[in-house]
Amino acid sequence: MVGIPDALTRAAILLLVALMASYLLGREQKDRLVRSRAEWLRLALGQRYAEPRLAATGYGFTATAQLPEGPARRIDASLFLLPREIPPLWLVRALGGATDLLTFWVSLRAAPAAEGDAFDLRVPVGRRAARLLPSTWVHRREPGLLLAAPSELHLERLRELADVLRQDGLLPVFASVRSQAPHLQVTFQAPATLEQCRAAVQAVWLATRLLSSERLLDPGLQPDLH
Repeated sequence: MVGIPDALTRAAILLLVALMASYLLGREQKDRLVRSRAEWLRLALGQRYAEPRLAATGYGFTATAQLPEGPARRIDASLFLLPREIPPLWLVRALGGATDLLTFWVSLRAAPAAEGDAFDLRVPVGRRAARLLPSTWVHRREPGLLLAAPSELHLERLRELADVLRQDGLLPVFASVRSQAPHLQVTFQAPATLEQCRAAVQAVWLATRLLSSERLLDPGLQPDLH
């Protein structure tokens, strides 16, 4: 008959083996996600901007492209993956509304005329970010969307930006425009396909052109994006 100490030892060994196996499997899954998303972003940024410089990080990767011409002088992107190495922890965070994110930062050659934020209230990430809004800003709620800006005039300009950022049904969970570089920040849920990655880059490209257009100074005019 196996004694209690022997049974506990065997259980501890099995638990340790299970934890090590789940850690290795989770890390392999994370590495595959990083490799595929990095390749997608390299292709998408190269098509619309320039070939980016990629660097691996503990949470995913970063991408940077210096742009010699056009309205933007630099674009940075980062993939933020939830940790997969401990599956129970990943599951708890996912059930709590956490998700993988892809964020873009764009530095323009000239500061935009408007400032403000847009939030997708349908996802927990967007709702949490909305809690940090300056109390003095004016707000406008639309179905699933919250716009916030220093004034009503800025809200009208921000509404144009929110329309431009909708690409093939893709809506960022958060978008921000500031007078200081980086002037534009856009955060999407991490793309699940190459097409979604291209749509995200396309949205950022169109938003960059909109913010750099002199027509944005008159909210009554529609920007020429062609």
